Amino acid sequence: MLASEMISETIPESSTGDQEIGETEIAEFEEERLQASEPPLCVVHQMLSSQATPATHLENEWRRTNIFHTRVTCKGKTLNVILDNGSGLNVISTEAVEKLLLQTKEHPTPYSVTWIHNKHPVKVQNRCLLSFSLGDHFQEEVWCDILSMTVCHVLLGRPWMYDRKVSYDGFHNTYSLIFKNKKLVLEPLPIMEFPQKPAMILSPQKFQRALLNSQVVLMLVSRIIDAGLKTGNECLPTTLQHLLQQFKDVFPEELPSQLPPLRDVQHAIDLI
Repeated sequence: MLASEMISETIPESSTGDQEIGETEIAEFEEERLQASEPPLCVVHQMLSSQATPATHLENEWRRTNIFHTRVTCKGKTLNVILDNGSGLNVISTEAVEKLLLQTKEHPTPYSVTWIHNKHPVKVQNRCLLSFSLGDHFQEEVWCDILSMTVCHVLLGRPWMYDRKVSYDGFHNTYSLIFKNKKLVLEPLPIMEFPQKPAMILSPQKFQRALLNSQVVLMLVSRIIDAGLKTGNECLPTTLQHLLQQFKDVFPEELPSQLPPLRDVQHAIDLI
């Protein structure tokens, strides 16, 4: 690691007296374990019936081979964070800076990094002050150099760990520090995997066998209606266009603007 790559700053909270506490006194403080921040809930299209579950059969084997990975919250968004005590940099990705609209400043001592590409060093010219939270109480501000990377959003290395007097537990793959007279233990994200269950996507051969057994197929076809076109069938395969044309009375171009009129016989079942 180049000496110039070791330049990075953090803002310690000296008012709490965290930095004056020796490692021998850590056991005297109340301990709190911090899990990764939960990402916001989103509506997605269900493609598979299998759901990601913790790899219980691996037990703690994943802790041997995986670096520490967690999530923190910044401006209501979650950021993927890697803690690496072998890195001499605090880095934030260019994408995260742009998405969060973080204010950037010129780096006081620009430098180049070569671990991304040996033949084409990457110039680091800007940095930003990142404010994030983890758990209910831990709030942090750290200066991060801006660098284009895809492995994570934020990489916290030796500079942050040194300023925070962070301790690393290699067996449990956890990091611990003292914050406002409390020992915080940062827990890593466990490995997630998909259980070996059959997916709800059939191969052409299985589809043909299912068709021969049931003789009934329900097909959902989506169409893009363009104001300049009468129909949106032009984007569909020719076979489907012929099928829709054959049953065009079932697929009207315009839906009624109101409910159908009431009839003398209401086909309904009264609930008791």
